[in-house]
Amino acid sequence: MILLKFIRAMALASLFMTAGSAWATIPDGACGTTVFDLNNEKNSADKLGTVTVANDATNLYVKFDLTVTGSNFNYVNLWVGTDLQNKLPVPYMFPNPVRLTGTTYTYVLPLSSLGIIDVTTSCPVIAIDAFAVVSDGGEVTTNGRAQGKYTLCCDQPPQIGECETAFAKGGYVFTTDSKSNPENLPSLKLTKNRWGWAINVKDNGTTVYNIWKGAGLNDTTKGELVGTLTVEKNGTLVKVTYNLTGDVMNELHIYVGDKMPNTIAPGQFGFTKDFDPAVSSFSKTFSVTDTNSDGIWIIAHAVSCTVLD
Repeated sequence: MILLKFIRAMALASLFMTAGSAWATIPDGACGTTVFDLNNEKNSADKLGTVTVANDATNLYVKFDLTVTGSNFNYVNLWVGTDLQNKLPVPYMFPNPVRLTGTTYTYVLPLSSLGIIDVTTSCPVIAIDAFAVVSDGGEVTTNGRAQGKYTLCCDQPPQIGECETAFAKGGYVFTTDSKSNPENLPSLKLTKNRWGWAINVKDNGTTVYNIWKGAGLNDTTKGELVGTLTVEKNGTLVKVTYNLTGDVMNELHIYVGDKMPNTIAPGQFGFTKDFDPAVSSFSKTFSVTDTNSDGIWIIAHAVSCTVLD
């Protein structure tokens, strides 16, 4: 017992010795995600929170989240290896101790520190043992534990070929020239003949729009259908989701606003995101209020690229 108390004291004193942060996050480009329950060690039916494990080609991410109302973490520790049977016997001896006050903490461990060099040509399996001490704000503490196995794997980044501009097709065009308005749609009168569309959403609900690339003069017969844009409006929240099929995108721009757009320059739409490697899907939620009852305006632009075999 004296030895265990000493080990615990030494572990608690070894603060901030591991990579991680209460403010770190699992990146959008994580290759895989597995969620384990963080259960009370004395009563496995008592769930204290979750432990989310993810990775990319460089790092392993292990995120502790507490779901017990009115409680905080005051200590977390983590063991990662190849076999749970061969781990250190006492959680306070695990090599990644952190003391904190909060309800979340994310470890960021370089894969190289685990002896893992490449997760694109092989998919090694690792074991996770996550330990936490949860406090109710007073002297009462509860130990939580999550254990399991996780497969580290990342697909090789797609090799991209030719890239072209793409827009989600809404009910409004930018152009004033009839030659670039074959469907005679209402115009925002922003340019003489540059192609592209704007979307106007007035009601709550979900609407799906086609994404076209290379549709010069707003003529979809000259372009290529490369995916869909899903718009979900719920009050002041507007979620925009790109889903490309076959192509990938390395850049996108989104305008979401109360006012009718006054520019066709993608870099001035308000939201820009670059992807390296390129991706086939992306979601973003915006908060916007329709102050003049004419609906919410959206322009969804992407640089859509073919994928080489």
